[in-house]
Amino acid sequence: MRGKGIGCGRYFAPIHLQPLYARSFGYRAGDFPEAEQSADRVIALPFFNKITDAQLDEVCQRLAESVDRAEG
Repeated sequence: MRGKGIGCGRYFAPIHLQPLYARSFGYRAGDFPEAEQSADRVIALPFFNKITDAQLDEVCQRLAESVDRAEG
């Protein structure tokens, strides 16, 4: 999607894997598998208060194309 000019990225990193928490409390990958699985499956798409219908349509179209390509 980025190649088509649509910003996207990981929506959130599990809090227990943030450096402060990992360092302070010794958390590691695997300690909270459901949070990690969710974080690995969720993406952030553009959203802001002045997004237009045309911009929303473009994001949805590019997302559908990306999913179609990923499914093969």
